[in-house]
Amino acid sequence: MLKNTLKSYLTISALLFVLLLSTFVYVTERESYRQSLLLAEKTATTISQLIAKQAEDTFKNIDLILQDVDNKIQHTDPSDLGSQSAVSDLMRSRLQDANYIRAFFVIGPDGYIIHDTDHTTPHVSLADREYFRFHQPASAPELYIGKPLISRSVGTWFVSISRRVSTSDGSFGGVITAALELDHIEKFYSKLSIGDNDLVFLSNDAGMLLVSWPEFEEQIGTIVPKSEPRAKDGDGFVSSLLDQRNKIEISTELANYPLTVTVQIDQKDLFSLWLENVQPAFVLFALLIVAIIVFYWVLLRHIASLKRYEENLEQKNLQLSQSEARLIAAERISKTGNWSYNVADGAIEWSAGLWGIYGYRDNREWYSGRASNDKAKK
Repeated sequence: MLKNTLKSYLTISALLFVLLLSTFVYVTERESYRQSLLLAEKTATTISQLIAKQAEDTFKNIDLILQDVDNKIQHTDPSDLGSQSAVSDLMRSRLQDANYIRAFFVIGPDGYIIHDTDHTTPHVSLADREYFRFHQPASAPELYIGKPLISRSVGTWFVSISRRVSTSDGSFGGVITAALELDHIEKFYSKLSIGDNDLVFLSNDAGMLLVSWPEFEEQIGTIVPKSEPRAKDGDGFVSSLLDQRNKIEISTELANYPLTVTVQIDQKDLFSLWLENVQPAFVLFALLIVAIIVFYWVLLRHIASLKRYEENLEQKNLQLSQSEARLIAAERISKTGNWSYNVADGAIEWSAGLWGIYGYRDNREWYSGRASNDKAKK
């Protein structure tokens, strides 16, 4: 009974220990995963802000160049070929310091290029271009960042950055344009410390995709709706509308331009990295559980062995008691007895049958009778 109680106690204790240990490991690793998410969000925020700062500086520099060109045009005599050449020279000079620009060009009010740093540009009208039409009204003097276009001269994607040229009377005098190469932005994005399935992209205030890394060429110039949360469990993930994978999404709006930089960290890549970091802890936990199971199994076997030993001992004690009872009965019937002498301490032990031969039930009765006789003699 005691061993069964001990076995139950050990079983409950082992289960409670495993449960507490599992709970501790779960809470610890859950917190570790939460910290990984926070670190990923912090990393995405840092990258997003870095790209936003770089984009802000890039567009500001381009705007300053366009303003310089506009200022040169305003002080140029249209009839003076030398001064007209100075406009092209200024643009070529500025182009050398702006390797992210493929070309600067000035479009006249009729839609045809009058100044260009790219001599391979075909002589075609650009009056149908969106950025040209945007600047025609007198109410559009500010910098305009257009949607992605494919160049008619080299066949690559670019984003137009343009300013209106106004004549002395305020009428439309043309458009100064910088062709920002998307390949240059993609190369910059590709050098960032992001995972293979992470995304970085730049969009305008209408949600139009301007450039991304990795490149999704089929979606350049299309409206990318805002990503919706994947679930209402507050885990911070969204389902990316570019590759349909779950991501942590961080966006940063440019301060002075209608653009937004978005960084998306892939959930599976993040989980794989976290799992790689906590794998030693999981292995240690598994080994500890195995050690507990082995220890518990050995302990149960030991308890079972003790139980068998006690059962055998009880059986032998029962057999011994039965043998003693039969011996006593046999001596009583045969009126015989036996005695033993211990040489070591000189003790003599009589059986009940031997005491019966002398008229006593046992040694206590003999001692009691002897004490009475000694008292009577006194």
